Amino acid sequence: MLSSPAAAATGAAPLPGFIQMYGGPAAPSGWLLCDGASYATAAYPALFAALGYAFGGAGANFNVPDLRSRSPVGAAAAAPPGLTPRALGASGGAETVALAGAQMPVHSHGITDPGHTHVQDPHQHDLRVVAADPAHGHLSERVAGSPAPDTVGGAATTDPATATNQTALTGVSVNPAGGGAAHENMHPWLALTFIIKT
Repeated sequence: MLSSPAAAATGAAPLPGFIQMYGGPAAPSGWLLCDGASYATAAYPALFAALGYAFGGAGANFNVPDLRSRSPVGAAAAAPPGLTPRALGASGGAETVALAGAQMPVHSHGITDPGHTHVQDPHQHDLRVVAADPAHGHLSERVAGSPAPDTVGGAATTDPATATNQTALTGVSVNPAGGGAAHENMHPWLALTFIIKT
């Protein structure tokens, strides 16, 4: 019969429901694999008395814990600060996790801007001259390039002209980043067999 270190030290056999790691692929005599299997309560009354239906089952059948590809965590009705209480038989966790947007750190994205232009419609400005005294007015034409206006009778006015910008699409796009794949969420591990005393 396989005994635990504590049992070897005290000379007592391990109690039904005692779980330990084992290096073999099959459970030795007096032990069962912790593989979530269902057993009759009448076949293992001492083990059922220890476990009840905490790990599944009902009526005349109960389940042993399923520790295949799982790590155990301490069960407690109340947990220390910063930790979560776990009921006996509860399970959780995931081997891979895909991050949601709210879980991403604050970051920035580059943009692609092809550039654009604004075009102003062709137009002209008309110079309207008005004689202050039409009967005795005179016309003075300035040389080309002179900032002074032509005048008639000493008075000159300009007609207003309105310019508008034409709209243009920018074509700016945000470059995508990331692939959205799940990442591994496991600590370094070594696979062993968990067995439970009947």
